[in-house]
Amino acid sequence: YKQTPRGPALASIRLGERGNFHRAGMVLSLEPLPAGSGVVYETRVSYGDLEKPFQNGAREGVLQGLAEGLGEEVTDVKATFLEADYDSVTGTPAAFRRLAPEVVRLALETSGIRRLEPWQRFTLRAPLALQRQTLALLHASRALLEDVIADAEEIAIQGTAPLEAFQSVPAAFQVLTKGRGLLDVRFDRYLPIKQEA
Repeated sequence: YKQTPRGPALASIRLGERGNFHRAGMVLSLEPLPAGSGVVYETRVSYGDLEKPFQNGAREGVLQGLAEGLGEEVTDVKATFLEADYDSVTGTPAAFRRLAPEVVRLALETSGIRRLEPWQRFTLRAPLALQRQTLALLHASRALLEDVIADAEEIAIQGTAPLEAFQSVPAAFQVLTKGRGLLDVRFDRYLPIKQEA
């Protein structure tokens, strides 16, 4: 399972702010992206204002914070580094690296999270005589059928299904078809869990 923000969020921890023990400060925005987008990172802080090693520290920290999430990895999100504070005498890139995960957590707590579950894409072929049983098996796994084609001898079905509900399908399908069916399964993407949508 993974997470994505429920909506856009802005979070900041500024240099010198009470409770900030790092020699850095930052403002970060998170916004959800369409399913399958992955993680997009952008900086709007000028390299003239914050040198590359500090920018790299901030980026690494943001990516670490997204990998940790609020207990699960965050995906389908755009993180934008908007503003930076640092002490030119004692500030280091490591300060940004350590601070950024805290700012990410704060942004996720502000937006709330939506849990995502992994979905599989499948293609199967089964003897036409087993059409009803095959469709019942797919229905029980919460499969979404995209294409169903039948001829005089067999049925071919393409669709997607949540990984957890689909895990027992390959073995059950082999038993049902007595090894005469073909099933190809691969990862598709992460989608919101229906009960939480």
